[in-house]
Order: sequence, then structure tokens, then C-alpha cells
Amino acid sequence: MTNPTPDTIAPSLALIEQLAHESIATLPEPWRLPATQVVLRIEDFAPDEMLEAMDLHDAFEFISYVRLRHQAAQVRADRETDNFVAPDDLSSFEKRHLREAFAIVRSAQSSLSHRYPATYIS
Repeated sequence: MTNPTPDTIAPSLALIEQLAHESIATLPEPWRLPATQVVLRIEDFAPDEMLEAMDLHDAFEFISYVRLRHQAAQVRADRETDNFVAPDDLSSFEKRHLREAFAIVRSAQSSLSHRYPATYIS
């Protein structure tokens, strides 16, 4: 996949849905049903420069990595997937980095709540 240029137009929701359906169809049978249960809700993303400045990109990537690794292990064990990662299953490295990632997310949420108070949300 190539990186989009600044003049690239974002794909429509219809195209995103079509790509999702086509991708799911290519998955092996045991993974198709869990893939159809994934829900995405993206309303708006901050510019990349802001995300990088807040370290959110790295925090999100690490949190996602831990969650997806956990779910991959569940699929391999033929268990239903969930988002609960038991702390005892994490290494000290992962625990430390997750604490840091959650602190970054908490800080960003706090900053956003001051900039966009709940009274502005419709």
C-alpha cells in the first residue's frame, strides 16, 4: 500500500465497506465470522502532525498490538475472542509500555476535554 499524497481524497464509506467485504471473503473460514463482528467508528482524526506530537500514534499502535496478539492466541486456541488481556499474561516490558501508552491517551483525552467541553457535543 502506498502512502496517500496530500491531495488524495479520502475514500467514501461505500468503498471502505466494499473493501472490508472483499477482504473478509478472502479469509479462511475460521476467521470470517470473527472478522464480521469488528466494528469501526471513525468520526474524525486529528492531523498526523498533531497525533505525532502527542505520541498518540505510537501509543495506539502498541495497545492495538497487545490486543491483536491476545486475540490471535485465542483464535489459535479455537476460543471466542475478547478484548480482555489478563495482566498476568503480560511481560514486565509490556506492562510498563502499556502504562506509558495509557498515560499518553489519558493526557490526550484531558487536553481534548478542555479544548472541547462536553457542552459543545451534540
